[in-house]
Amino acid sequence: MIDIQQFESVPMGESLVVWSPQNLAIRMLNPVAAWMFDSARAGFDNEQMATMLSETFEIPLQTASSDVEKFYEMFSVAPHHQSSPSPEEASDFARSDVPGFDDLTQVALHLQFGDVVIKLVVPERKIEIWQTVFGHLIIDEQTADALADEPHYVVSVYPRDEKHFVVAVDDETWYPVNRIKSAITVAYWAISKLISGHRQWFAVLHGAALQFNDRLVLMPGQGFQGKTTFCAALLSQGANYFSDDLVPISDEGDRGLVVHPLALPLSVRKGSWDVLKSLGVDIDSTTRFIRNGHKIRFMPLAKGAVAKAVSAENASFVVPVYSPDVDLEITELSPERVFQYMIGTGSSLGASIDRPRMERLIEWISKRPAIELRYSNTRGALDATRDFLSQS
Repeated sequence: MIDIQQFESVPMGESLVVWSPQNLAIRMLNPVAAWMFDSARAGFDNEQMATMLSETFEIPLQTASSDVEKFYEMFSVAPHHQSSPSPEEASDFARSDVPGFDDLTQVALHLQFGDVVIKLVVPERKIEIWQTVFGHLIIDEQTADALADEPHYVVSVYPRDEKHFVVAVDDETWYPVNRIKSAITVAYWAISKLISGHRQWFAVLHGAALQFNDRLVLMPGQGFQGKTTFCAALLSQGANYFSDDLVPISDEGDRGLVVHPLALPLSVRKGSWDVLKSLGVDIDSTTRFIRNGHKIRFMPLAKGAVAKAVSAENASFVVPVYSPDVDLEITELSPERVFQYMIGTGSSLGASIDRPRMERLIEWISKRPAIELRYSNTRGALDATRDFLSQS
């Protein structure tokens, strides 16, 4: 039996936000589930809860008993929280298993993410691919030294032979890959994970963030719904870029919440290439990769396209959902629905979740205008986003 007493709760509208400080799992309960949660916290057993549920909501006792069982089943499995995209064909292995360490010709690239410096050590052969993917983040060694006495993290790529490589993170965790393009996608994943865990962020949202028409736009969303494509489309219209996968947010006290850039290049799946070409994005000149079984291209970014840390207090939520059968549908979202989008896509609140932090997050979301945008025509969706930001 699950110990309901270990869970914390905070009301949000008619729903109840429930979480466990032990496993960081966050759930949003509807009014009936919230009633069962409160009853379980009050000490009622399953039979008593089923009887009260049947009488209170006028449903058959058998149905109420089944609902109580499902309620506890929901708590028995922690929701999946994705902290970063996982690498394909990669697994840990010991350094002693890796041959060829004495025969390396490598180049060190220094990447800047806000005030964080990552030293990326890669084979000199095919260096141009690494420079193309990470070029907008590369700084010279002097600038890197001015930002930090030592790099905050080191990601190294060692060749094992002509075709096989290993990606090392701080010379502690190792991932074997079978081609240079896979090494790039695994390094991308590792950097994303390192930055998102760099310090005790107030929150790390799974989604995209950019600055469009001087407004901060946050886009939580499930995979394969067009979020990255829509983000790339906004960039083609002059938006400044923060992130595509993970959005770190800090709490700066009197300054409020602040969104920080994690400006790894957008990985655009094959199905979106023609859409972006129609908007004038030169996607064909970039290298093709395979990431988690999907053909992608890393969208090139200019250094000037990367935004600096900015207050989250004027942010708006836009949830883009590509739907080929819908011309354009705009739905205003309640704070509860925005929160559901956030936790449904793997957002976390860092290493610990206390009541003040949860209440602060709920208060912040509740003050932000938010819409869901279902569309089949990207240009029309861009115009609708401009209108929404100008009015909100």
